[in-house]
Amino acid sequence: MRLACFGAVGMLALALNPAFAQAEPSETNQDFMALEAGVPLELLPGEVVGDALGQYRFTLEFAPTQNNELALIKNMLERTGVFASVLDELSDQIALPETVPVIFQECGEPNAYWSRNDHTVTMCYELAAQFFDDYSTLDNKFAPIFPWADHRQVTIGSTLFVLLHEIGHGMVTLFDLPITGREEDVVDQFAIFIVTNSDEEDQALAERPSRLALLAAYGMMRTELPMERAPRHYWGDEHSLAQQRGMDMLCMVFGSDPDAYSLPVMPGFTMIADYAAQNPDAFTGPALVEALNRADDLNLIPWMRARLCPMDYAKYEASWDYLIETFMTPKSN
Repeated sequence: MRLACFGAVGMLALALNPAFAQAEPSETNQDFMALEAGVPLELLPGEVVGDALGQYRFTLEFAPTQNNELALIKNMLERTGVFASVLDELSDQIALPETVPVIFQECGEPNAYWSRNDHTVTMCYELAAQFFDDYSTLDNKFAPIFPWADHRQVTIGSTLFVLLHEIGHGMVTLFDLPITGREEDVVDQFAIFIVTNSDEEDQALAERPSRLALLAAYGMMRTELPMERAPRHYWGDEHSLAQQRGMDMLCMVFGSDPDAYSLPVMPGFTMIADYAAQNPDAFTGPALVEALNRADDLNLIPWMRARLCPMDYAKYEASWDYLIETFMTPKSN
């Protein structure tokens, strides 16, 4: 099933931050109480799917704020129209069992979260403001990929990617999806899946929505704390380490279409592979591996990992296709 949300919008997800996606405080206490009581968890996937696609929808609200700085952020996010378009397209492709509110509001801290109690997504203006304030000129090997990036695009795209991530949490909850592994990693995959499935066949690289997702990886990787400064709770967080998440995002985007992304993502590997193809006697066995290792600093992904990315992406795509078709669309479909 091709689940896509950005054909008409043409703008996508860009960055994530370890500060977002914290649990709602009241739910943290409930989780602990359930753990103490030994409450068993029973999944009933597909039992609550809606009767028809689009019957229930995501709703969008931009709450007023008296903070002048946050009011500017609110106006920027609201006027773009991207969030309304994405939510409308998602509503048409998933059989939601109930209306799901998405609320942008002032929270007092930079955050975003899915509430398992209220079945709402809360997006804090402070988080978007943090994306705007933290933006700096892109540098190093990432710069050629998105020289067009500016404060507005980074802020809107970053916030949009976080929204998709939180909606992923909502899908796991609402449909009782039988996921395995860390939920934070699974919903990262959901967000990237939505992004890459928005690409059109033979679409120019500069126009691909998934190209913008590379900036999500950049934003994630540049927020990593130095290992010697990382506090103890950092290692036990429900999220994978920021650089790991960023690398996984790069891997998924590259794996979705290696031909399209080989040059911007894997320039060192591409250079050696092209030369080896034209000069088959120049590299044999260990010599080829040595050459790939020497050129590896040019790549955004280590070549030993990159060679596995197409297979990894195929598994993620097949898994989400199965989950959506089996548990998130009406049985009559």
